[in-house]
Amino acid sequence: MMMRPENSNYLTCAISQKAIISGLSDFKNGLEKQFFAAAEVRFSHAVNGKGQLILELRCPLPFIEALYHFKQGTWGVSSTPCTPASLNTGLSALMEQLNSRNEEAFEISEITLEFTDMLLVLQPAGLQPLHSVLPIILEQLSRHYIALSHGMQTPPEEIYIPVAPFASDAGQPTWPDAGSPYRFWALYYEDAVEGEVYDSLTGEWIRGDISLISPTEALPE
Repeated sequence: MMMRPENSNYLTCAISQKAIISGLSDFKNGLEKQFFAAAEVRFSHAVNGKGQLILELRCPLPFIEALYHFKQGTWGVSSTPCTPASLNTGLSALMEQLNSRNEEAFEISEITLEFTDMLLVLQPAGLQPLHSVLPIILEQLSRHYIALSHGMQTPPEEIYIPVAPFASDAGQPTWPDAGSPYRFWALYYEDAVEGEVYDSLTGEWIRGDISLISPTEALPE
């Protein structure tokens, strides 16, 4: 991709030879305002005619502080009079505006949130677009943070959502019957050689190797 020097509000991409992203600067500015972040937007590839965007957001605050502002409805969300802040996300509105200004459709293939103390990496799974489930994921992270930080004693340095947990004995992915495709999270801690898998449905830790394969590829048909 490359920026047009005469207008930074357009981005040339490879969906087709003539495709451009209109409204990119407004989209980027909206991200920076809603997430208190320095934002970078990259085009990766196209899937089924939709351009895949990678968002990298560098937030100058600790993760737990961001969660606090999220719960207050002042970080990562865009409240409306009839929608609770915790159930709405400014990213959905920004994506809707971006797609309304383009003939080609775009969706998000990855969001990286870099805080002062932790890295959070999110990838889409299932049928819902990532921008629509982001507030639900943040809500769950807030709800489970005490467990994730081992009682606030050992906060994680990196979290990947979602991952496919592999049973250490059989070497095959294990998928319980119930739960969201975003159910399993991989966490890495300081000085830990291997990561840990957390089941956000049961609140249990899973022992075994971690596969960073998209659950959409690992789920049984």
